[in-house]
Amino acid sequence: MQRLELRALALVPPGHGRCAIWVLRSRRSTEVPMNVLDLFSGIGGFSLGLERAGMRTVAFCEIDPFCRKVLAKHWPSVPCHEDVRTLDGRAMAVDVICGGFPCQDVSISNVTGTGLDGARSGLWFEYARIIGEIRPRFVIVENVAELLNRGMGRVLGTLAHLGYDAEWRVLRGLDVGLPFIRERVWIIAQPKCAGRERRFQYLGSLGIQATPSAERRHQAIRARAELEAYCHSLRADDGLSVTMERRRIHGLGNAVVPQIPEAIGRAIMSLNR
Repeated sequence: MQRLELRALALVPPGHGRCAIWVLRSRRSTEVPMNVLDLFSGIGGFSLGLERAGMRTVAFCEIDPFCRKVLAKHWPSVPCHEDVRTLDGRAMAVDVICGGFPCQDVSISNVTGTGLDGARSGLWFEYARIIGEIRPRFVIVENVAELLNRGMGRVLGTLAHLGYDAEWRVLRGLDVGLPFIRERVWIIAQPKCAGRERRFQYLGSLGIQATPSAERRHQAIRARAELEAYCHSLRADDGLSVTMERRRIHGLGNAVVPQIPEAIGRAIMSLNR
């Protein structure tokens, strides 16, 4: 902790130290990029988008060996922790924690899923532990839209218990001009002591319609069909093996759409200058 923060805390009434630290950190020069800890990093879609917005990733956490190789190729100087369950955030100082925790137990395709009580989606509570250890200025969470029915209350309750307010919104790939729907719920959380004039404004400032028009949906469906037909012709003509490509396809399938964290990152940077 910086000396300025220590001196300020000496003048703060008991119980208000966390707010004092957040206020001091929020007043740092906006010319310094916000540092990001990227959890459940996958192939780096979150960091790609946030770095386009002007942020800087200082650490990853990803357990899949193939994804770790992809991260090492594109971010060779950024450390990558292997397991979120053993990651100790108490020695880390970052402004933003982002990540999409595993969706398998909350996904609508898993009819017997147990939500956040499942072994994989239950890793949300490790995410929350790290939030409590670091206490960043911002938390950005992504998951399947079915989370709204299978655990959203517990996620928001956990954030509230940690002292964070949150806003959330369902966003789609077609919202940023991509040829698929891919509905996902996005959550942005801030400490409760953050300036009220900026709270709950980030997801509403993206310039995206709450409900996409029928024409936009039809365009996305048509474009997706054309893309799938083209990929099928490649496999038929050139003998491209899906088995050989399954790790890459799996990594791409689990990745967030980088354009969405980019838009969120730009909103955060713009409203905190």
